[in-house]
Amino acid sequence: MSDNNIIAEDVVKFTGHIDDKSVGGFIGYISQLDMNKPLRLYFTTPGGEIHNGEILIDYINHLVSLGKKIVLVAAWEVSSMGLITLLQVKCEIELLNTFSILHIGTRQVDYRESLKEGSLESYNTRILKVANERMLKLYNESGITQEEIDSIKRGNDVLLDTDRLKELIKKKREADNASHK
Repeated sequence: MSDNNIIAEDVVKFTGHIDDKSVGGFIGYISQLDMNKPLRLYFTTPGGEIHNGEILIDYINHLVSLGKKIVLVAAWEVSSMGLITLLQVKCEIELLNTFSILHIGTRQVDYRESLKEGSLESYNTRILKVANERMLKLYNESGITQEEIDSIKRGNDVLLDTDRLKELIKKKREADNASHK
């Protein structure tokens, strides 16, 4: 993690895209902190790579399961994989004038190659389809309306404001708690 992302030992900011470099740097830095000190994580991201986002989520949840007190403070934009992070982390969340943009995952795909059995493009297309199905299921569990989901499936972005994000996080947590009973 670059020096400009370190505010103090127990206050860290995560800004920018969720990718190998940002997640690796975050984990590398956080793993050196005192487990007994609470952590405030200021989080702003336009989103990023699904697999790196899942690593970030798993790491935060792992720390929480070990007893680390983490407060994720979402500020300004928390879109795409950033919203998925908010919906899946098990730590306390604070929203500060936050908005989010939802959409399905995309990538550049040569569709001629994606139709060829066994090609890398066909594999990537299948992986993207599975990831999008999981995202849509998560959105549904979180209270995204069917109209919004249909719009997302058509390739449109859906904008969510702070109040709506609070509703979605609350509904997702309620669904998680009900499934654990």
